[in-house]
Amino acid sequence: MAQLFSRSGLFHSFALSASDIRNLLRDGPPRHTGPLVVGENYVMHSGWVGDSKVDWDGLLKLDPDEVMLVDMVDQS
Repeated sequence: MAQLFSRSGLFHSFALSASDIRNLLRDGPPRHTGPLVVGENYVMHSGWVGDSKVDWDGLLKLDPDEVMLVDMVDQS
């Protein structure tokens, strides 16, 4: 289960096990599920995933209980 490790404004850190990460990414990277977003020099359609890639070979080599720190940035 994910544990919020720290939160500072727009930055969030979560501690997750390798098995949690595998389960979260099993169907591919998360997709943008919101409405169409039009920015100054970009457009994000619903379902957009960008250039995300998952290193499945590396992820599967990890012990399922190994804890990993995941850093996230809220760009809203």
